[in-house]
Amino acid sequence: MKEKRVQLRQVKKMRHQHHQILTDTMKVTIHTSLIAAVTVNSIFYEDEGWLQSESDDEEYVEIDSDYCEALLNPVIEIDGHRELEQFLGNLPLNARTLLKTPRSVLLDNIADGKYWHFGLKQGIHQQLANLPHNSIPESSSILVNVDGLPLTKSSRSTFWPILGLIYGEEKPFPIGVYHGTGKPDCVNSFLSKFIDEAVQLEKDGLDHRGVNVKVRLSGFICDAPARSFVAGTCGHTGKFACPKCKAIGINFVKPGKKKGRIVFSDMEAALRTHQTFTDRETPEHHKMRSVLEDLQIDMIKDIPLDYMHLVCMGVMGKLLIHWVNRQTTQHLITPEMLEEISDRLELLRNWVPSEFSRLPRSLSELCRWKATELRQFLFTGPIVLKGILPSPLYNHFLCFHVAIKFLCSQPLCFTHNHYCKRLLNILPGNQKSCTVGIS
Repeated sequence: MKEKRVQLRQVKKMRHQHHQILTDTMKVTIHTSLIAAVTVNSIFYEDEGWLQSESDDEEYVEIDSDYCEALLNPVIEIDGHRELEQFLGNLPLNARTLLKTPRSVLLDNIADGKYWHFGLKQGIHQQLANLPHNSIPESSSILVNVDGLPLTKSSRSTFWPILGLIYGEEKPFPIGVYHGTGKPDCVNSFLSKFIDEAVQLEKDGLDHRGVNVKVRLSGFICDAPARSFVAGTCGHTGKFACPKCKAIGINFVKPGKKKGRIVFSDMEAALRTHQTFTDRETPEHHKMRSVLEDLQIDMIKDIPLDYMHLVCMGVMGKLLIHWVNRQTTQHLITPEMLEEISDRLELLRNWVPSEFSRLPRSLSELCRWKATELRQFLFTGPIVLKGILPSPLYNHFLCFHVAIKFLCSQPLCFTHNHYCKRLLNILPGNQKSCTVGIS
């Protein structure tokens, strides 16, 4: 009996020692996590989000608010939350309370919507933070995208984000975002904060970890409606809408149709330049002065045309719809021909390279094809259509295929530029004369 009492005392003593060790360990863990999180949080907000490591190459680690919460939440959300209060006093239930994360932000009112500016400078800092100190570039070219993003189908709620991308990188970063029931009423109010910051960066550069990086906005990548919106020009369906030349559109109505469309038949019209744009030589082309003109960019060359909508979903899509609906009157395209083309497309599914994100589908689903599928057909079309499509239509397609293939190649687009122009000038004309030799 006496031996059992001694054993019981030893067990209680061991339990007490074990509990004391756990308590001390918990204190150290909590103390370390709190100091690390609060320190990181302080550095994140006071030093623009950069934490210097102790390594020899002085690399900087990008820190965000999620990292602070990841340090704290596992400590705060321990089952023995109440027991921790004896060490820390009144402990909040979540890391966001401890770090004093703001519950609301001050948004800018723009007409019928709200705007939040993330910052161009902050975005470039985040992109350069992943580079070692000796790899920070002396200059950086920024590509900018502006486009509308509908949030739901049941309402008009829309996002209009401004995205930036350092030339040569793959991951874009947000500069600002607008939310409303449509696109912003005034482009200058929408872009004012971004342009003010961009003008300052183009003038003074960006100081990043002791290196002054020269910043240049090299281009705006937008589709046709967004392009005319940010440039302050008339819409893409107007008679003076062409952003590259001074051609005047005419209203073309198909026989038997009530409504027509604007077409530009003048292939030799004078080209626009940045000087003629800013001088307003064609006043009908302009709706207002855009704040983009305050930047050091060429309003013609640095706002390129949209390849996806013009070439893939535009010309290629219209050609396929023309063939599938058998709207040609000169050459008969039978349902059997279309079925054979669909069979050939499905045979290619096992040999599609990774550059195309979707596998080929039958022409019966043409109305659901995405832009990447239309782009893929532009490359595989010469094989799929050979021997099936009537010769005049096939040669007509080849003119388009060869021209786009050359223009998408960096060396060939310069050496064969005039040849591509001759091929593309043929497309709107007679399909019987689609044979042009390289000169």
